Amino acid sequence: MDILKISLVNLPEQLTYPLTKIIKKEKLGSCKAITCSSSLSYFNGDIECTNFIVFYDSDMSEEHIIELKAPSDIPVILITDQSNFEMERTAKLNNIDLVINASDPELISLIYGFIKQYNIYQYQHVLVVDDSRVDTSIITNNLSRDFLKNDNEHNPEHVIGLLKNSESINIIILDYEMPHQNGCELMEEIKNTFPTREFIFIGITGSRNGAIKFLHDGADDVLIKPLDHDIFSLKLKKLIFNSHKIHQEKKSLDDYKTIIHSIIHNVYNPIYVLSTINDILLENTVETDESSHSKLLCKTAKTKLTSTLSYALGYLELSNNLHDSSLKNHSLHSMISGQLLIGASKAKVSNIVIKESLNPNTKSMHAPSQIEQVITYLTKNAINKTSEGCDVNIRLYHDKFNIVFEVEDSHISNREHYEQDTSIDYVLCTKIIDSLGGSMGRKQGEMGNIGYFKLPSTTLVSGELH
Repeated sequence: MDILKISLVNLPEQLTYPLTKIIKKEKLGSCKAITCSSSLSYFNGDIECTNFIVFYDSDMSEEHIIELKAPSDIPVILITDQSNFEMERTAKLNNIDLVINASDPELISLIYGFIKQYNIYQYQHVLVVDDSRVDTSIITNNLSRDFLKNDNEHNPEHVIGLLKNSESINIIILDYEMPHQNGCELMEEIKNTFPTREFIFIGITGSRNGAIKFLHDGADDVLIKPLDHDIFSLKLKKLIFNSHKIHQEKKSLDDYKTIIHSIIHNVYNPIYVLSTINDILLENTVETDESSHSKLLCKTAKTKLTSTLSYALGYLELSNNLHDSSLKNHSLHSMISGQLLIGASKAKVSNIVIKESLNPNTKSMHAPSQIEQVITYLTKNAINKTSEGCDVNIRLYHDKFNIVFEVEDSHISNREHYEQDTSIDYVLCTKIIDSLGGSMGRKQGEMGNIGYFKLPSTTLVSGELH
């Protein structure tokens, strides 16, 4: 990918310095401050040595924007003292991607966010599969306007071969109604052909049934024809940023795993153990009865070491569950553990304590992979509805001939009433549970509302048999 060479044209020093500093710190590229007599003279000159422009013009008008003739192949940000809706619309039509008022308190954040987005977008490659050349043209034009590399294919039968020859493709936009093979069938074939590759799947359809089918079969999102560019861009941005975040978290997990492996290896080294005990001893000053006090400190050191090692081993077990796709797709324990890890950061910010009570025999059982979607929905929903400083209780147990999974939130207002959830996530989760012969719903608990599902025991199998 090209290194960003960002031109800061006529920006005041109070903007140039912090922008240059943060871009350098985040390793997004290099900045060059440029001063010229006017914006028009800059755009009429030689701008070949840059691939990103941020310029300031205090007295900008719609006519002036049209005269600039900004390049269409690189991002351009305008900062001005006066901006309005008409100016922003004119700017968009004339290759200026973002207009920001100079008095906006979030000015630096907005510029940085756009540069960060462009940087992430450089690593994306979109494939549009649609038999309609008109629809394909509309979608690819939208993608190009957002500076996303894209290709298109009108025949779904050629897609597998195309993907084999282009490993950079990571986003696939599929039309539902196509000859020979519909979008859902093609999506399933792609998943089966490339089980280790990660794709973002977006369905395009003109019908409600098509949208539900896409979501049920595992598409990341669905867009309804005719497409709205702004909605299309926002949804795509959300999916790309979520995917980028997941990749970063996986990388962090791998890094932590390496560190913990190193720690565990060193724990078996007597010199490492003795030096650790010595460090703990040095943290305390022995004032009286040195012998007995040293023994107490050694016991403390042993407890700390044991606790650290136990935590490290537990973390490794969870990390292995997350990285082992065979477990992630089937083990109830790994599904729940994954959601606890994902939800932990938000819960920690709100001082929410997640408590789990998992039946040892039940948690080792294996379930269809669709159940993970239901566990995700119930866990996320409970954390979002729990008051700050309260608990979320997760339970998994046998109830006669059923396996029961419950998540109870804690919110004082939830004890009195709750509204029926009509979201598409809830509808899809209900369909998943129904298809497996189970039931799903909500009920009142001691602390708040309980979201739950029940599955016949026959739906699950023992981990030993799997």
